[in-house]
Amino acid sequence: MSTTVGALKLHSVGLLALLLGTAAISLPASSQAAVISGLTDTGVNVVGGIDQSWEITGGLSVPPLTYPSSAYTDTTNGVFPIPPWVLNSPGVVSWDTPFTPVNSNTDPSVNGTYSYSTQFTVTGSVSSTVGYLTGQFAADNEVASIVLNGVTIYTGPTDGSSQFTGWTAFSDLGNFIQGENTLVFNVVNYAQPGGNPSGLDVQFVSSAVPEPATWAMLLLGFAGLGFVGRRASRRDAAIAI
Repeated sequence: MSTTVGALKLHSVGLLALLLGTAAISLPASSQAAVISGLTDTGVNVVGGIDQSWEITGGLSVPPLTYPSSAYTDTTNGVFPIPPWVLNSPGVVSWDTPFTPVNSNTDPSVNGTYSYSTQFTVTGSVSSTVGYLTGQFAADNEVASIVLNGVTIYTGPTDGSSQFTGWTAFSDLGNFIQGENTLVFNVVNYAQPGGNPSGLDVQFVSSAVPEPATWAMLLLGFAGLGFVGRRASRRDAAIAI
């Protein structure tokens, strides 16, 4: 049973990849095609240790911050903290933190919250107000939610688990707007009396605002995934009975 369902899921992923690839290479680009600019991984656009593309725009923490507050790119990664965070890849993606140097006495008695915000711009065809976005993140301790233009596109774990030793995937389909877009990662740092830094590491894998014909193909692809998933669920249920 699990093998059959797993194969269907794998087929679904392959179908989506095929549709995305076909859409990307088979349709001519329009001179008015929308363009995404300013979407930058954490720890890349750095001047004087401060990430110029990200900032902390809200939250409650100890020590307290004044908002908006700078996001500092961590250079001690790999040495501190322990257990280790996902390793930095300087020039590609690195951790941002609310304090510099990394503060080991953060949030000693009450959970801290940090809203990391970045902006990107969509320009071009006025009709192109939707897009897709995929990426991955690591966080100390966890990302409670990701919000794109006021829409929650990811909700974090509720079991108290941490997300700093490996990558967690996220994605969005359809919540871009023309002009400035705002993406917010709401990080929770669990209270701990010592050795308790916090940070966020975000890497974008793909993003695009497709042409209308391409967008139609993408929607068909996701509709196909839903159909295959429903068939798999029904078959799974029938076998279980």
